[in-house]
Amino acid sequence: MISSAVIRTTIFVACVLVIFCGYMALRGPQGVPAFLEKRHEIRQLEEENANLRRDIDSREKLIHELQFSQDKQDEVIRRYLHEGKANEVQFILPDKPGSATAPPQAPARPQAR
Repeated sequence: MISSAVIRTTIFVACVLVIFCGYMALRGPQGVPAFLEKRHEIRQLEEENANLRRDIDSREKLIHELQFSQDKQDEVIRRYLHEGKANEVQFILPDKPGSATAPPQAPARPQAR
């Protein structure tokens, strides 16, 4: 018969092999790092969806207000066209630097020596 030392060694080698295969499977492309990356991506997409939902809701509210309020229509039209009512003074200030609607600034010119 096979001695107990050989059986113990075989069992030990089999356990090490199973543990190594499990470790490599968890580290591979379908393993824990890929799972964590997908989880992070899902969180980002859920946050983006929530932001888009808020944007859609605010636009739907604006559309509803525009359908039923002449004052709101006048306000929005005047804001977009930069027009005022009679006897109304309007100040149009330049956008802040770095905002999305600000025109790009010209690069500084080197001084001649």
